[in-house]
Amino acid sequence: MVNLEWYRTFKEIYENGTLTKASVALYASQPGVSVHLNALEAYVGKKLFERTSRKMIPTEDGKFLYEYIIESLTKLEVAEQHFKKTTQEKNPSLNIGMCSEMFQLILEPEIKKLNFDLVARFGAHTDLIKDLNNGILDLVITPKKQVEKNHW
Repeated sequence: MVNLEWYRTFKEIYENGTLTKASVALYASQPGVSVHLNALEAYVGKKLFERTSRKMIPTEDGKFLYEYIIESLTKLEVAEQHFKKTTQEKNPSLNIGMCSEMFQLILEPEIKKLNFDLVARFGAHTDLIKDLNNGILDLVITPKKQVEKNHW
């Protein structure tokens, strides 16, 4: 089954014309947006955009997919706004990876106090580090020492 976030990312790229503008609209990292697009293209088995140095140009398959999903995505966004408990302003989100026990003990009681959306992913240390390196996660909290460069 396809990940709904891939469709949301595709829609933003389609409407904004660049990965960078789409990442700003989604409050996501540019590498994360690229990962979502690549995953969706691999899933559907078709190239959805022609990539130029300045713009993402939808292919015919990309145009067809957009027309096919836009009404449903719009309805879901309206439903989300209708049932959303927070203010009308979009909250930034932070994608973190950690073990579920640490999340339950430390972060879960504090979630209501956060002024941003927290998206948590649980898994093995090596898988979380891969997701961090691929731009899917913004932060990994782990008791294991990382020996690669560019990690704290």
